[in-house]
Amino acid sequence: MRDQDVVSLGSRWNEVLDAFEEISIEAADQAEGGLDDVLRLVGRRLCGLLGVSRCSVYLREGDVFRGRVGYHDRKNIDAPIRLLIAGTQKDHFTREIVQSKAPVYVADARSDRRTIRSTMAAWNIGSMLGVPLVSADTTIGIIYLDDPGHRGPRTFDPLEVAVARAFSRLAALTIRHAAVTARSKRHASKAENQRAMLERLDHLHSSLTAAVLSGVDSNEVVRRISGLVDKPVALYSAQFELLTSCNPRDPDGRVPLISFGAAKLPWIARRLRSDTIDRPSMTLEPDPAAGLNCRHCLAPLRVDNEVIGFLAVAEIGQALGPLDQRVAEHGATVLALQRMVEYRAMASQSLAREDLLSDLLDGGRDDMEVSRRAALLNVDLESPHVVVRLVLDAARSGEIDSESRRSLFTEMISGMLSTSKTISTTLPGVDLLYVPLPKSETTEAGLNRVKQVVTRAIDRLRTRIPVVGAAISSPCTGRADIANAHQVLRSMVPFIELFDLKVVLADDLGVFRLVLSGGDGHGAVQFAHRLLRPLIDHDADNDASLVDTLRAFVDNSAQTRSTSQALGVHENTVRYRLTKIAEISTIDPARLESLLDVTFALRIIDLRERLPNSL
Repeated sequence: MRDQDVVSLGSRWNEVLDAFEEISIEAADQAEGGLDDVLRLVGRRLCGLLGVSRCSVYLREGDVFRGRVGYHDRKNIDAPIRLLIAGTQKDHFTREIVQSKAPVYVADARSDRRTIRSTMAAWNIGSMLGVPLVSADTTIGIIYLDDPGHRGPRTFDPLEVAVARAFSRLAALTIRHAAVTARSKRHASKAENQRAMLERLDHLHSSLTAAVLSGVDSNEVVRRISGLVDKPVALYSAQFELLTSCNPRDPDGRVPLISFGAAKLPWIARRLRSDTIDRPSMTLEPDPAAGLNCRHCLAPLRVDNEVIGFLAVAEIGQALGPLDQRVAEHGATVLALQRMVEYRAMASQSLAREDLLSDLLDGGRDDMEVSRRAALLNVDLESPHVVVRLVLDAARSGEIDSESRRSLFTEMISGMLSTSKTISTTLPGVDLLYVPLPKSETTEAGLNRVKQVVTRAIDRLRTRIPVVGAAISSPCTGRADIANAHQVLRSMVPFIELFDLKVVLADDLGVFRLVLSGGDGHGAVQFAHRLLRPLIDHDADNDASLVDTLRAFVDNSAQTRSTSQALGVHENTVRYRLTKIAEISTIDPARLESLLDVTFALRIIDLRERLPNSL
């Protein structure tokens, strides 16, 4: 080797060392995610050593190499380089570089069969040198160099190839170290993010648990979850009925919803089916045609392995992330616990109310104890109620258990009457309900309203439960009335079955009810007092004479003029009193059947007053 060649080689070697020193310093000082900066510097310095204007740096990903950064003396080419993959099955040029672990040169990249010629043409590549980054006998990356501004083939002499090989070997050591450092920093950053997320989740769990223990409802829990993730949150039932929602980003609280129709789409329904949900959360992708205009993180609420609802976080404002997913899962767990406590409390109270009704119907328990339990359970024994006895089809009695049967019927009539105070129970062979009369209506209108509702419920539930009819008692305003109603209803069932009736009011039977009960004397007195008591009480409280007016009206063949003459009052006064009688009792002075009941009741009262020991 000539002296000048030695001097030239030494000079180039010094340049290689200087470049290596620079990239080593850059690698040592790299910030988080700074590996690309190191790769870019490697590419730029190699371009400088070889006197070319462009290069691209690829790193190994499995069996292929993915573009990471590029260098061009005129523009930034990182973005398009990141879209490229080298080392595929047809990329024989890259495979030769990997196999030889040495620089490989192509004079005409657009016609050479070893290259992907369409890519070469797209990038206007003429000649190209591929330099492997080899560390521990493994090609960890490749640098492709070319000079698009060069006229004709750009050749690389042996000295340039040697420089490229020497620099790439040194650079590979630095790149491997930089990659390890970057990976360590990513892991550390991930660990820190996880620690921060765990702290936030712990705060969330503590906050939501404290809120539930303090008695807040589901609306407030959803509002707090929405505030924590700063995204719209919605709570749905298992059938995707919206229960409550909150959107901290919208003054009107509007939330992107998952509709019932969308939940029925086959691809969504498959994921929502209770028996296939085995994960704490899932992500529903947008489907504008189905009304899903954004992604939703969906977490099921489970109680006793049954899905009772869903909590959804919508991707609005910021992309859904791991924290949103974990918050949704924690929120769903807390809401499920809240629902479980509510359900069990309701079930416990329902059982207590059933027991109370059983004791009221039986009539054998201590009055003080029953009254105390009624007050604790918020059951007003003094407000007007009716007892409803369901008539069952014996041939279908085994189709559904009594609890489910009563629950379905009670829920339906409670919904129709807009009340939550209906109580039901089952005694041997019979289902009974204790139903409040509508407060805004007269007694007669209230009874008719209950009759209509019971009739409608029987019709709607006919195919689901074996209820074919019902008997409805007179209004009950005390414990004694309830026990007596039970006895009266029992006597009405054969009458309903005999005449194939659907729903019958006890008050509609009038005197005939006594015939059904076998003419029992005490039953007659109870019938009379029940019919006339509203008038007797009114007269006592207001110093009035409704009972006397009614007696005179009956005695004078329901003639207003004769009645007014008998009482010595104006006809209008008689009409006013008769209207008042109809308002406060079940008596209708315009109906012959009602006047027959009155006649019988008055005779019973008169007989009892004359012969007190005979009944």
